[in-house]
Amino acid sequence: MNEHNEILSHMALNQAINCQLDRIIDQVNKTVTLLNNDSGMEESQFRNVLNVASESSHIEVVTNFVRYQIGRSEIGKKWQYRDFGENVIKDIDGVVKKCANSASQKALDEIIERKGIADQESLNDTAYTKLTALYLGYLFRAFCYCKKSNGWDKLAGKEDKNVS
Repeated sequence: MNEHNEILSHMALNQAINCQLDRIIDQVNKTVTLLNNDSGMEESQFRNVLNVASESSHIEVVTNFVRYQIGRSEIGKKWQYRDFGENVIKDIDGVVKKCANSASQKALDEIIERKGIADQESLNDTAYTKLTALYLGYLFRAFCYCKKSNGWDKLAGKEDKNVS
């Protein structure tokens, strides 16, 4: 791929990914409210999964790590609380993946319209990896907000509002 196609692909994909962020954040709001101050979840658990996501470009590595956390003795109870960990995996395999598919298709359409060339699979893999990392980052932010301000009920229902 020449430099023009790389720049075009990068720009089109980033723009398409940005169009998916409201949908990702809506899901984050739903999932994080499964927790509360009684869950025992701490910031370090989120940092650990964020570190894994930043070190690997493979989604299965991230979901495998979440499963590992669910299975651990003391830490697992925190991830098991109201099926939080399973819901994180479900979000990554569901909503995040759908958003990645939408973003990569939108980017590909833009690239083709501008007479560029791109590989759909590569676009999709990149979108999925980036959106997973963004999902986890927004999940961490929402958790910090809720934990520090006891705002668990303040996020509930936000996902149903139409954000313009």
